[in-house]
Formats: sequence, structure tokens, C-alpha cells
Amino acid sequence: MNIHFLSINPLTNIPSLRFIIDLFIQKKWNITISEIHLKSVNNYLRNKKLILKNIAEFNDYNEYKKGLKKITFTKYLKTIKWLFFSKENIIYTNDYQVVFLKLLINTKARLIYHQFELIDSNYLGKFSKLMFHYVLKNANKIDLCIFPEKNRAEFFISNSSLTPSKSIIIPNTCSVANNTEEINKTVIDFIPDDYFKILHVGSVGADGHFFTTFLNATNKFTANDKTAFIFIGRKTKEIDDFLSQNNFSNVHFIETIPHEELLKIYPKIDLGIILYKGTNLNFEFCAPNKLYEFWSNGIPVLAHQLKGLIPLFTTDFLGELTDFNDEEKIVLSITKLKNLPKENKLTLTNYFKKNLDVEIYISLLEKHIYKLQ
Repeated sequence: MNIHFLSINPLTNIPSLRFIIDLFIQKKWNITISEIHLKSVNNYLRNKKLILKNIAEFNDYNEYKKGLKKITFTKYLKTIKWLFFSKENIIYTNDYQVVFLKLLINTKARLIYHQFELIDSNYLGKFSKLMFHYVLKNANKIDLCIFPEKNRAEFFISNSSLTPSKSIIIPNTCSVANNTEEINKTVIDFIPDDYFKILHVGSVGADGHFFTTFLNATNKFTANDKTAFIFIGRKTKEIDDFLSQNNFSNVHFIETIPHEELLKIYPKIDLGIILYKGTNLNFEFCAPNKLYEFWSNGIPVLAHQLKGLIPLFTTDFLGELTDFNDEEKIVLSITKLKNLPKENKLTLTNYFKKNLDVEIYISLLEKHIYKLQ
């Protein structure tokens, strides 16, 4: 089996895709990966038995953001070239742009479209909207579509020619973490061990996140509460400006770190935070991989009452959804979750392994791939 993972964006930064790639490598399938690679935050490809054909390579997100426009022509040209001369059995992509080009070129290779973010055409530019509408119109020609949640699949199918039999659900999940290795040093070791540690992972911006209300809520916790709020990832200039005008003594910001380093931190974390605000359909029906990553490490999660999250929080030990427009409700929820019993971590980990582990879903994907041969 020859599979080409092809993306005009960073692809192996997506945790759930890494598990899928690892499965294929274990099967001794021939794997080729083409993506925009970010060196400083992604060590995943090191020592992997696969063929790497990067579209471009950047040191970090800032360099990527600055240089993205310069490689627009190059990334599409390389993608078209690879599609024309592809000898792989399957093209596997998370980009509707690649789907568009594959449908136009109409090569013999089978096509798998793994959609991680809900695409709302109202927010697309003129040419992007043209490409996406073409994909919707010709979606029946896609061999297999993968969606992270049922609501995403229903939305895509209702707006396209895709038949339900060509779609499957694979949550943006992962495997239960292996925390048996001794951890010598992490980037949060400056925080005392007896503090209750609350973590947000990922980029934060003023528009798409409940950042202001959440930070204001953190000031309700004094030094006597022994509570630390940790943010790992990039932040926008608006966030920097807000921070410069206010004092948050128990809030700590850390730049993006490689995923391998992030995994070392999770055993020290007591509560995970999802700050998404329902400003568009993608955020309202979000299916964040960090939610599952927290749960796989036995970490309960606090988030806003988004429509995409409500069906997932089925039991108390998973965490709580509250109104992130209300600072007092945020404080009450954190206080409540601080008092969860210590055995909650083991209960949550066992629940995850039985119900949400990616291996449960990957076996389904494997069956569908064999059908495509």
C-alpha cells in the first residue's frame, strides 16, 4: 500500500493524524509526506521510516506567517506536479484545496479527505470559495471523507453531493498517555508542586477566544489559593496590549514548545481549559484535539457551553461547561473542579481508554482503506 499524505499547510502538527501515520508505518505501508514543515515545534518526523517531500520548511510560526505569501505559487505548483505524477494508491489530505486539484486532475489514485475544521464558505475569499464550492458539488467523487464529529459530517453532507456511506467519524482524539518514564525537567518547574495548575494550550486571539473574561476571573484567586494559570502557545498583539495594561500575578505565558515537551507537562496539570468562543460555525461546533489530549492524561476540562462540546461532556469527571461570558461562573466552576477527588484522574483515564482511544477508531479506518484497493 502506497499512501501520500499531501497538504499545503502544516500536517504532522495535528496529533490525531500522527497516530494514523504511525499505524500505517506499523503496517509497513509505503508512506510519503508532503507538507509545510515547522522545525522548532515539530520533532515528530525524526527517525520515521517514510519519504519526506516538504513543500517548504520554516523554523517557527512567526517565520511561517511572514513567508507564507511568498510560497503561494510554489505550494500549488508542487501539489499539481505530485498529483500528476503520483504513483501512490491513495492521496490523503486535510485540505479542500488539494481535494479541488485532485478532482480537476482526476488521477487514478484514490482520495481520502480528512476534514479537521468546519469550512464556512461565508468566510472564504473569492477564489477559495470557488474551489470549495467545486469540492461540494463533486464530493461524490471523493472515495472517503473523515470528520471529527457527527455534526461536522451532517453539515458537509447536507451541503454537498457526498453520500453518507462514503463518510466515517474519527474524533480528534489520541491514545492514553504513557507517563511511566521519569520526567527530569519541564518548562513549568518554576511553579511550586502544591499549586493547582490550570493549562491552556494553543494560540489565543481577542476575537475567537474568551480571553478577557477568563483572565479577569483569574484575578479572583489570591496567592493563598495556590492556583497557577499557564498558557502555552502564540498570542496576538491585542492580547499583548491587554496584558501590558493589566496585572495578572498568577498567570504565566510560555512560547510554543514541541509536542514531546508538552507531553512531559501533562502529569503535573490539574485542569485543562478550552477558550473557544462561538464566533463562527467552526468554533461553535469545535472538536479540539487538545480536549481529547487532556482527557487521555486524566485531566478534566473547563470550557464554554458550545454546541459542539455539549454532547461530549456526558459525565462529571470529564469536567464542566459553563458560561464564559460570566467571570463569577468561571470562578465557581474552577473552585468546584479544584475539589474533585484525587482518584478522578484514574477514573477519567480508564474511561478514555475504553471509549475514546484513537485505536478504537483507527481499526474502522483500516477496514475502509482496504476496501479502496
